[in-house]
Formats: sequence, C-alpha cells, structure tokens
Amino acid sequence: MEVMIKKGFRLVKADQVELSDPAPNGIRRAAVFPYNDTQVGPPLTMALVSSPPGLDTGWHQHGPYEIMAYVVSGCSHIRWGSREEEQALFGPGDFFRIAPGTIHTEATQGDEPFVIVASRCGPSISIAEEGPEA
Repeated sequence: MEVMIKKGFRLVKADQVELSDPAPNGIRRAAVFPYNDTQVGPPLTMALVSSPPGLDTGWHQHGPYEIMAYVVSGCSHIRWGSREEEQALFGPGDFFRIAPGTIHTEATQGDEPFVIVASRCGPSISIAEEGPEA
C-alpha cells in the first residue's frame, strides 16, 4: 500500500486500500494505518473491516483496547452483557464504541456485507470467549 507522507500528514487513496484474504470466519480487513506505524503520532490502528452476509462472529472481546467505529454499509446485530440482556442493531451512518474487555457477539443482518471503519489505540486483536450463562 502506497502512503503519501508529507510533514506529519499521511494519505491513503481509496484505490490503494486492499482487503485481506478472508479470515476463517469470512471477515476481511485492511489495516490502513497499522498499530506499529507511529511516524505521525501515538500507536493507533485504523482499519476497513468487511463481514460477509450471515456471519456470526461468536463471543469474543478485544482485550484492553477500546473499539470505535463508523458503519459504512450493511447492518449488524450486537449482543453483550452477562445474560445477553443488552443488544443493539446498527446500520449505515451509525457510530459505535465498545469498551475494553466487553464480551460480545455480532451477526451480520441482510444480504449485503457489514462494512465499518474501525479504530483502536492498540493492535487488531480478537480473543474468543465463552458466551454468557443461560
């Protein structure tokens, strides 16, 4: 990926962003500004993430890192909480934030991929977890 760097400014043009081959669960990512790229400021990961229709991520969390994201397209249903009592549906134009250590699961809704621009102050990690007790 070619990145323009000029005196504290970085630019990645849309045609330079390439999504990775799908992970086993089908999610594709492009770390546009990866965590170890600290030439401009503090460590921060910003990525384009695409989840295919019908994907259920399974219960997971992102360790000590907070996630903030903007929904570009598609819809997803998220559940969290000790007995799955918390849930939300988000779609295009929505912003969301997931606190560090929050165990959650997401399921892509509808017939199109769920695409977000996500950022975190840390590397891109996902830790599989057991779901809440019934």
